[in-house]
Amino acid sequence: MLKTRLVIVISVLLIAGAAKANERVTQLEADIDTLTNRISVLEQMFIQSAANHQVVLDLVMSNGGTNAKSAVPIGKAAWRKLQKGMSYEQVELLLGAPESVRVAVFSYWEYDNYGSVRFDNDRVDGWTEPDNT
Repeated sequence: MLKTRLVIVISVLLIAGAAKANERVTQLEADIDTLTNRISVLEQMFIQSAANHQVVLDLVMSNGGTNAKSAVPIGKAAWRKLQKGMSYEQVELLLGAPESVRVAVFSYWEYDNYGSVRFDNDRVDGWTEPDNT
């Protein structure tokens, strides 16, 4: 009788352990699918970023210059493409490198003719278009 109870208890524990292991495998498979999708998104973002850099490089080379700032148009049209939430990289691709950078509570990128872009938590929070664009 004791052996029978012991066999039943061990069997129940083994079945419960197998069910728990199967549940864990299922969760791991779901996590792998999620990570695979996230990697795919990041790869697409990387490809787009590389393409954007290539556009700037092509502009520089077509103008015969070596300074990306000189190849990027910084007129009203470029300034008006700014959007809140843009990254440093997106702003640099759009407006070129700043003349100076000031860091206080916010980060400020300053351009010719009093143009500036304000960043909060590494994202565009606001800007002032230059006077003579």
